[in-house]
Amino acid sequence: DDDAGDDDDAGDDDDSGDDDSGDDDSGDDDSADDEPIDDWSPFDADEDGVAYYLDCDDSDPASTVVPIDADCDGVLFSVDCDDSNSTVTTTAATDVDCDGFVTAADCDDTNPAIYPGAEDPEGDGIDSDCDGADGSPSGDDDDAGDDDDAAPIDADGDGWANTVDCDDSDPLSTSSYTDADCDGVVTALDCDDTDPSVMISTAYAPDCIVVHDCNGPNNLYVGQTLTCDLGAYYNVFSVGISAGCNDGETGEYLLSMDNGWSTTITGSCNSTHAISPDQFASRMNITMLSGGGADSLISWTQSGSTGWSAQYH
Repeated sequence: DDDAGDDDDAGDDDDSGDDDSGDDDSGDDDSADDEPIDDWSPFDADEDGVAYYLDCDDSDPASTVVPIDADCDGVLFSVDCDDSNSTVTTTAATDVDCDGFVTAADCDDTNPAIYPGAEDPEGDGIDSDCDGADGSPSGDDDDAGDDDDAAPIDADGDGWANTVDCDDSDPLSTSSYTDADCDGVVTALDCDDTDPSVMISTAYAPDCIVVHDCNGPNNLYVGQTLTCDLGAYYNVFSVGISAGCNDGETGEYLLSMDNGWSTTITGSCNSTHAISPDQFASRMNITMLSGGGADSLISWTQSGSTGWSAQYH
């Protein structure tokens, strides 16, 4: 009986050996599974450390991520007025009540029920549609379902309705609230915000007058024409000529502009010629018609002189 028991022990040892062998094989398989991944590009194309399914744009390492920008419009959920809708571009900073209209365009930016084009029940003492009066304008029939009840259109999604947006196809354009003449220069800086042709900013010309140096040759001959390119259209109101300063001679000149306007002037040393009314032009020409004595020649520059110049605003 004892020998038989010994046989059993031997059998147990064999079984144990078999089990260890099996465990070793299993261990080898686990080692293979733990090998590091060398190429993460299928999961993170822009290599910003964010997997493609969490990255708003996996081709741009600077893009936002879904956990903090659910609609992937580039505005974080903490300030996005609607983080489930990428077409809503206003933020709590620019549209406090998040009704889709920026503060400057909203007559009450603390109440989301008040905005341009909202329903405005008459008699409640509240100007809900921001038209300056309580209730619908006189003659409107609210029950008729006319177009006046429709919400304003904001095609470029910049928070400005098309009724006040200077260009509703361009989200970077100004609005009539900030730029009354819609010339691209905001009211606070526009030298004349009632005239879209006046595009001079006080940031560029504090006194709203720009002197454009046209320079000039050392001498100008009869029949010779000079051209001065202003670079853009401006309201030119004066032309300065510094001719004949070295010899005291004067000359007759034809002054013309690319808008078709022209006049004849007499130019002398440091002379100034007013243009009235202002001429909206981008280029001036001056042609010497006569003068200069026997040699038909007038000196046009001297030390510190620019030759000729244009003043515009």
